[in-house]
Amino acid sequence: MEQERSTRLVGSISKPAEKYTASNPVTSDLSALYEILRSGQDVKTRLDAAAYLLKLIDEDREIDGETITVLYNSEKDIAVATALKRVLNKIRIRRKLSKDPTASFDRKLSPEETLKVQKEIDRLRSLYDKVNGQKGAFDQKYHRLEKIGEGGMAGIFRAIRHQDNQIVVIKFLLLEKLSRFAEKDRLISRFRREGELLIKRLQHPGIIEGYEYGEADGEHFIVLEYMAGGSLEKMIAGKPLDFPIFKEMALQLCDAVRYIHGQGIIHRDINPGNVLIANSSHLKLADFGLAKDKKDARISRFSYSAGTDDFASPQQLADARNADERDDIFSLGKTFYEMLTSRILKDGEIYRPVALDDKSCSDAVNALILKCIAHKREDRWQDIDDLEEALKRIG
Repeated sequence: MEQERSTRLVGSISKPAEKYTASNPVTSDLSALYEILRSGQDVKTRLDAAAYLLKLIDEDREIDGETITVLYNSEKDIAVATALKRVLNKIRIRRKLSKDPTASFDRKLSPEETLKVQKEIDRLRSLYDKVNGQKGAFDQKYHRLEKIGEGGMAGIFRAIRHQDNQIVVIKFLLLEKLSRFAEKDRLISRFRREGELLIKRLQHPGIIEGYEYGEADGEHFIVLEYMAGGSLEKMIAGKPLDFPIFKEMALQLCDAVRYIHGQGIIHRDINPGNVLIANSSHLKLADFGLAKDKKDARISRFSYSAGTDDFASPQQLADARNADERDDIFSLGKTFYEMLTSRILKDGEIYRPVALDDKSCSDAVNALILKCIAHKREDRWQDIDDLEEALKRIG
């Protein structure tokens, strides 16, 4: 989903520091927070201050990166230094996302394109009204609708929800495209299942949030949260991530994948185009249209290939019915490689090692990725916890 990608050492520590969250109210005055961190007060107070800085970054407060760098370099306690490093990483991520991610949608449409988009919008309005049994129901709830993309079988629209002025995305199944496919019913079933998963089953900070799902006369739509940062694919195009930023983002992805696996869901289409970025530099896994639900036997009646070329495992491409957690891990490995190199590792291509500033770090990262993308499932990381723990130990 591109809100859809075309279906494509600094010294090591023996035990990684746990992520720390401020447990007590802390001043929101930045000068006071900097002073707390300089003062040499007890470790817990300084950890609270560092954790609160992370919170302020998520609230779009401007944090002085130079001041944090000085504090990090002078900090003697490893736990506080680790917390300050997270602050620095988040500041760097925010700077990478500072350009307006929606600018590419501001191109003036041709008259033909305008007419086509307006017809799709009118159809979506009509569908929503049917679902709600009331003419004009759509316009009562949403306004400023515009098309921002198209991928696979769906049109993707941006709108503002009246009740809270929140920007949302509406994904609308394009039935005229489905009419060309013999498997139309199965494609509709996938779309419906995606709406049900996001709205009824999956609630996690690392998963895109679904707000509403509707269907009338065989037509379907899903209302989703809007991710202003665009996709990870766009973020890393021609710009490999620095290792600290990569590590923070990769751990976020591991956390999201652990959650869906715990829910009995295999994503089957993890790639940078299906990872979206919020304003706060937070990653979210999106596009569950190909997801396998272990609790739903209906999806296993037919053998078929599913996933994005160069990201899906050989086993999944051979028969997606049998995809398991290790196939998502394969896709994660390919995604990690692109994050660090800005290159897609093509199927059958000879592996070109990731080159980082620190050789020991490079060796560890390459070993981790190679184990993710091993040809045989039994040679990969066997679950996401093992992969995450190995990643935490690097750098």
